[in-house]
Amino acid sequence: MAEFFGGDCELYYEVGGLGASSMLEVTQARDVKVGMTATEFDAGTRATYPWDATLPVSLGLTMEFDILRTDGDAAYTAIKDAWIGRLVIGLKALDANGGEGIQGNMCIVDFSRVEELKGGVVFNVSAKVMKSATNPTWVS
Repeated sequence: MAEFFGGDCELYYEVGGLGASSMLEVTQARDVKVGMTATEFDAGTRATYPWDATLPVSLGLTMEFDILRTDGDAAYTAIKDAWIGRLVIGLKALDANGGEGIQGNMCIVDFSRVEELKGGVVFNVSAKVMKSATNPTWVS
């Protein structure tokens, strides 16, 4: 059984959304978190009593990561521009080179700057699914 380590995982971006150009790696990303959730519907009835019952209704996807501020870094610039312009950006998180993961057309909803005394300038980035003709997909 193969284990996957965080340092082996990869995050990619695509300016203009999925299929607009080619995906490039975000090499300055760290602490990537991919949240895959479902909105819950209370399906409890007398037939399920005394147990609660739940049905998943709609799916949610968030991608959160830190990116080190580096002059000339194309990924930083693309993510910053997507946040400032409220533009779609394609993001894909894989568990290894050529591995599997999820991709989607995202919007940047948080682009917070962190200036720690003993570290480089880092931006905390949070992205959520943006309304588009392309829904997120699992890739392998």
